[in-house]
Amino acid sequence: MLHFLFLSLLAIALAPFFLKIASKRHSALAFLDAFILCAVVGLVVLHILPESIIHAGYKAGLAALLGLLLPFAMNRLLQPKGHAHCEVHGSILTIAWIGLAAHAILDGMALSEAHHLIEEGGASLAYAVILHRLPEGMGLWRVLHPRYGTVIGALGLCGMMLATTLGFFFGAVVAEHTSEGPLMVFQAFMGGTLLHLIFHRHLVPHIGKAVPESQTMKRVFFAVGALAGTSIALVLSFTSLHHHMHSH
Repeated sequence: MLHFLFLSLLAIALAPFFLKIASKRHSALAFLDAFILCAVVGLVVLHILPESIIHAGYKAGLAALLGLLLPFAMNRLLQPKGHAHCEVHGSILTIAWIGLAAHAILDGMALSEAHHLIEEGGASLAYAVILHRLPEGMGLWRVLHPRYGTVIGALGLCGMMLATTLGFFFGAVVAEHTSEGPLMVFQAFMGGTLLHLIFHRHLVPHIGKAVPESQTMKRVFFAVGALAGTSIALVLSFTSLHHHMHSH
């Protein structure tokens, strides 16, 4: 039962190490750039938003739109006059992290439930959840680490790991005392905020002394990374849909 949880936590913990190794070659950076982008956007568009709208209706759609547009308004209000460059404000990052933590609790609940539904496809759902934790962890690290340093980046990842663990062991208690509608609305809002962060910033800049390579090679690795990230999002979406239909 615990091996699902362990693999999920390991995927998050390994995120900085994958990025560190990839920083030595431009092609590897291009692969991870596309991988994170497509996996996170796919997670939001194919999994988080549809699930939220199914359970909360139009309110979830409005919440997602608010999460996407609110950061633009906050940047205009908080940005100093005459400062043309738009930056992600710390409060927006905090909202996104809280949203990721809430989603991590749901992931922990799914991993716990998967153990009891092995014969009904629970294992495939668990492994799909585990696979998408790696791009989530890398995306969070690339947002937090350049701005706040190693300690805050590590704390952000540890917070996600803690939320996953809490969802795994206490998810049933949380579900009994939490209304599903508001939770799905909040999840949709978080999805919109994540989309803002993803499109606002290039997640994997070329850092360090990376080995120079041809543009063709980088394009190839970018395309492979995009395919890998999209595949993970599709696998999670389809396995979650299959599990949802089977449980009903």
